[in-house]
Amino acid sequence: MAKLARLAPSEEEAEGLRYALHAILGYVTSLDQVNTANVEPTAHVVAQGFLREDVVVVGLARDEVLACAPASREGGFAVPQVLEGE
Repeated sequence: MAKLARLAPSEEEAEGLRYALHAILGYVTSLDQVNTANVEPTAHVVAQGFLREDVVVVGLARDEVLACAPASREGGFAVPQVLEGE
C-alpha cells in the first residue's frame, strides 16, 4: 500500500502504520456484526430536505482572481510541479 501511495516510511513509522491499519480494519470488521435487518436501504446518508437550493451567483472575474495569485499561466494558476515525468 505504501508503494502505491509513493510513501517511504521508516521502520518505526511503518510499525505505527501497521498498528493504525489493524485498528481501522478491526473497526470495519465490527460493523459486520451490526443488525441492519430493519433498516431500509437509502440512496443518501442524510435525509433529503436538509440540503439548500442551488442558487446561481455572480463570481469573481478570472483576471481579478489571477491578479491575486503569486503566479499564473495560460489563464490559470501556476503551481510547482509535484509529479515526476511530463
